[in-house]
Amino acid sequence: MRRSPYPRIAVLALLLAATLVVEAAPTGDPGLSGRWVLAEQTYEKGGANLAARSKPLYLEVAVGAARPEVRVWPGGEISRARSWPALLEHGTQGAQIELLEKSIDPTAGRLTTRYRISPPDEGEWELDVRESYALSADGEALVGSMTVEMSHEGSPRGGYVLQRRFERESP
Repeated sequence: MRRSPYPRIAVLALLLAATLVVEAAPTGDPGLSGRWVLAEQTYEKGGANLAARSKPLYLEVAVGAARPEVRVWPGGEISRARSWPALLEHGTQGAQIELLEKSIDPTAGRLTTRYRISPPDEGEWELDVRESYALSADGEALVGSMTVEMSHEGSPRGGYVLQRRFERESP
């Protein structure tokens, strides 16, 4: 039996070094990080684009050393930016948002949240909202849906699904 001229420890060290270099190498891909603008929003079965061109919805994802953060705001009003999810529409004053779950997964390229919107007055409808977005293969869009289920005094009253596509905003 012939012995290898390379000691096993040297081979293992080379393999480990190669693995570390590959894992530490920058990809140039910003992933979820960046500013996104709602470019398309349709009902589940399609139809007209409901995304407001004059006052678009923005998402900004910051993936850093601390935990990832997402902010959302309407139009060019970055001063109104709030932690995602948030109520931004006029007429929602006094409504309460209860965060039920939220996940920002930069590795998988996914954002998901579920929250409940309770009206300020008794007897009004309550909304249960689920949002889920995934980074497109080319990294230039967040694609997903927003599902809204309505209830009144504890009884289901229907709902709808919006298909949404956010595009990466150029720096």
